[in-house]
Amino acid sequence: MDEWNIGDPDWWGDGFTRAENYGRNDEEDENPPDYQKDAIELNKKGLYHEALEAINDALDSSQNSRNWNIKGIILNNLALDDPSLFEESIDCYNRSLRLKDSKIVKNNKAICLSDWAWYLQDNRHYDLAYEKLMEALPMFENKDIDYAYALNAAGVIFHKTNQRIRARAMYDEALVYDPENEVYKDNIKRLIKGLDVDYEYR
Repeated sequence: MDEWNIGDPDWWGDGFTRAENYGRNDEEDENPPDYQKDAIELNKKGLYHEALEAINDALDSSQNSRNWNIKGIILNNLALDDPSLFEESIDCYNRSLRLKDSKIVKNNKAICLSDWAWYLQDNRHYDLAYEKLMEALPMFENKDIDYAYALNAAGVIFHKTNQRIRARAMYDEALVYDPENEVYKDNIKRLIKGLDVDYEYR
């Protein structure tokens, strides 16, 4: 199966913000337990299964909003290889938000929905992928490169389903928020030439 040119999905890479989106520790003790710190550090190192164990230990101690947010991040990373975990990741963000409204958690949830949409469109579930993106886009408090990533995803779905005008609108808007992104520029060029989207990100 061919692949889409959707940009770098590595949220820990340059420019992406998820590494800063664990949230402040303003609802627990001044110094969080070691297992919460461990979960964050393990996640940053890409040791996601170990990070999941650590955050589960943290949740056994305190089911607070921040711990649920961290678990959502870890599960989202795992879901990139095991898509069955996207739903559980979203559930963690929802649990976090029920305990405390947070722009950070909403942004993380929106990123997860965008990642989930990519998996769905890869498997030609375009309508469901579009639904995930339409849920995600209003959650982005800051219109930045994460937001652009979701807009480009919508553009790819429209491109793939021959909705060329809508695809171009999404690509153009993505470039407003990430103007130097060569992937998005290339998608527009291919759209103009009547070509399918070429992907290199995986």
